Amino acid sequence: MAGQKQLPLRLHLNENSPACSPRVISALRRIGREELGLYPDYQDLRQALAAFLDLPEDYVLLTNGGGEALRLACDSLLKPGLEALLPVPAFSLVPQLLANTGARVRELPWPPARPFPTETALELINQKTGLVLLTSPANPGGGSIPPTDLQRLLSACRPTPLLLDETYAWFSAEPNLKLCRENDHLLTVLSFSKVFGLAGLRLGALIGAPPLLAQISRRSLPYAVSYPAVLAGLAALADRDWQEKALNRLQREKEYLARGLAGLNLENIPADGNFLLFKASRASALCRRLAGRGILLRDLADFPLMDGWLRVSPGRRRENRAFLTALQQELEPEALLFDMDGVLIEVSASCRRAIQETVAFFSGRRFSAEEIDARRRDPRLNNDWDLAAALLSDLGRQIERRELVARFQSYYWGENGDGFIQDEKWLMPKELLLQLKQRYRLAVVTGRPRQEMEYSLARHGFAGLFDCTVSLDETGAKRAKPSPYGLRLALKKLGRSRAFYFGDSSADMLAATRAGLLPVGVWNGQGQAEEHKQVLESLGARAFLQNITEIKEVLP
Repeated sequence: MAGQKQLPLRLHLNENSPACSPRVISALRRIGREELGLYPDYQDLRQALAAFLDLPEDYVLLTNGGGEALRLACDSLLKPGLEALLPVPAFSLVPQLLANTGARVRELPWPPARPFPTETALELINQKTGLVLLTSPANPGGGSIPPTDLQRLLSACRPTPLLLDETYAWFSAEPNLKLCRENDHLLTVLSFSKVFGLAGLRLGALIGAPPLLAQISRRSLPYAVSYPAVLAGLAALADRDWQEKALNRLQREKEYLARGLAGLNLENIPADGNFLLFKASRASALCRRLAGRGILLRDLADFPLMDGWLRVSPGRRRENRAFLTALQQELEPEALLFDMDGVLIEVSASCRRAIQETVAFFSGRRFSAEEIDARRRDPRLNNDWDLAAALLSDLGRQIERRELVARFQSYYWGENGDGFIQDEKWLMPKELLLQLKQRYRLAVVTGRPRQEMEYSLARHGFAGLFDCTVSLDETGAKRAKPSPYGLRLALKKLGRSRAFYFGDSSADMLAATRAGLLPVGVWNGQGQAEEHKQVLESLGARAFLQNITEIKEVLP
């Protein structure tokens, strides 16, 4: 709907982007007033989940989400004087729950992309261990514990309970539920939030031997799971086809994201859960910049061993494509591309003056610099010849193109470069450009003819400094800005994919956006800077400079 605020792209909470099975929606729509007035009956859902898991019904305790299952286990099995063994980094809720018990936490470092440290874990289990907490696949680390290692840990800690959070197990393999029958000290946490897409209804389960569940259930609140959650759970369990399709779709999108991240030369881990991890320089700042574009990722800097890592959950294909496009634009650029007029060169006494004189010659009307600048906001009028023709057309004058161009060039170029072009001033210090050249590839993409571009670069002492130049001769009038052709051509010549483009016009911003670059607006010295900024931002500018010499302020 027009005017409706666009919602952020939520790729930060490991949610299931296609949401739940259609059967769940149908079931919820059938809820009547009478049902909402009654306390829920859990018998049918417990039976259905037990059958789904191929376990006896008394091995299932329904909970208000997986987080509630974790809380019940920690509160029931730990107390001051006991120890809890916890691999880190861990799900952020778990350290909070453990702190409430008063038990001592013994942390087991488990870096991402590394095998589970089974031998170290075995050494840390002792007589004071009251609970071993494991997560497989791990969140946020993404790794899984091999079944043989899990069996060794179960044997080593017996009879001390081992709490295994398998919230993400269905995304990589089946949960290790057969171990519950063989180990009466094993508790498994499952959740309907992820693969079933029911995060908003808060439905989970604690799986374990009946005596252990009976001890834990005493701390459970009565009717902690709502009636709508019960109906949704039953409908979700009944739709195995949807679950299989959801898992297949997720795998395709994980592979798509992994290829995209690798294409940006970013180290990434396709974790065993429904997410990926990738590493980036200045990751926290990158995460904030993406959030400013409405794309939410999880910054893992506060987790042990995860500084520099970001977590992304696959969305739908269009959402993943939007994320990769924005990420490419926001990453530290490999190249810096510059427009020439109004960015590298001050042209009020040359190009604008030539426009004024040309229009005045054919019409007798002399437009002010502010009027010319306002007319240039039309991205179709980026070329000075086109702008002069448009101003004359506004006055009812239609001038033959060849005649108009010749008159303009007589003022601007003159005879062998002795026209207004002599009054131009270079805006960026050479020392600054040389500093930038140490980190980035540099290019000029301009609407000037090549002769004028090369003349200006040589006249100001910058010939050969840029790694690539693209002029009107390469693009032609039909593929000049706002067409992205010239910018894409520059990237191809440079052999780079990530770049910022610094421009001062509407056409510059549109061309950069269409080319997949990050557009940076530059004030050209005409009109009000704030008004100019608003115009360029409305057309895609992600940053704005009142002076090109401030360029380092917008570079990552």
